[in-house]
Amino acid sequence: MPEQNVENSSLSDLWEELTPSQKRFVVAYQRHTSKADAAAEVGLAAQTVYNWPDKVDRAAELFYEQTAALAMQELEEALVEAAMVKTQEVRRPGSTQESQQSAASDVLDRVMGKPTQKQDIDMDATIEGVDVQIHEAQSEPDIDDGK
Repeated sequence: MPEQNVENSSLSDLWEELTPSQKRFVVAYQRHTSKADAAAEVGLAAQTVYNWPDKVDRAAELFYEQTAALAMQELEEALVEAAMVKTQEVRRPGSTQESQQSAASDVLDRVMGKPTQKQDIDMDATIEGVDVQIHEAQSEPDIDDGK
């Protein structure tokens, strides 16, 4: 495949042109942050993968994008079922109060966000060496910190 077509190629077109070693590398690269680590996982020298044509990098990029999209689709499809599991526990007559409380908290946290906890803090502090002058014509005070 000519290099200028690599950017516009589909994953399936690129995949057909990859060698078995290149395919193993593309899959391994999804689990690593460096080509060298992915190469080592599949038993290749780092220099080998750095010398491969651009189509291997593009295949790895498309593989990542498409598997991430597939994973998100899978999660979205399971969303309703997951919510039902939580709400069923809240409503299940035989469940313990503890399990109902836990499920209810999970539901509330996901729908409304986790509640914030306010804390009162007593502090004694002294600020020295700062003169503040407020002028009516200015929106911010002049601060002279002695520097």
